[in-house]
Amino acid sequence: MKSRFAALRYRDFRIMWLGLLISNIGSQMQFTGLNWHIFLLTKSPLALGLLGLSRFIPITIFSLISGVVADARNRKKILLITQTFMTLFSLILALTTLNKTITPHLIYLLSALSSIAFAFDTPPRQAIIPKFYTTWGVVQIGHLGKYEHGVLGFNQCSGNKGRYSCN
Repeated sequence: MKSRFAALRYRDFRIMWLGLLISNIGSQMQFTGLNWHIFLLTKSPLALGLLGLSRFIPITIFSLISGVVADARNRKKILLITQTFMTLFSLILALTTLNKTITPHLIYLLSALSSIAFAFDTPPRQAIIPKFYTTWGVVQIGHLGKYEHGVLGFNQCSGNKGRYSCN
């Protein structure tokens, strides 16, 4: 009987999976922290809605072209660039918060920029996953995708269009 965690025996997949897990945890912490921070700064539900909008609009617009870019360019390079930018934006948020120079407008701007980077990060990251698929590993990788993105409600196999079973 094969374990749901059998895919973690493979070094490359294990490194990628753990990195994505840590990244997703950090993203969720930042998401929660920014919502809380905006509310503390403004005491306005409208400001919270604007924060959501500053994330939604860039992802919606740039996700239309990011898949094309991921197909045409070096995916590893795209991932390094987008992760670098997302780290830089998080660092700017942290430093301006510590210096007490943070404003809601800066939070909106950095959230929008992070969302643009995220829109370009997702297609190459998802395109790398099939490299790890083997005849035995599809189900295991699908289950690990459920664990990794469980907080987000995302399943790695949700977009496979029926090519593989992820039960």
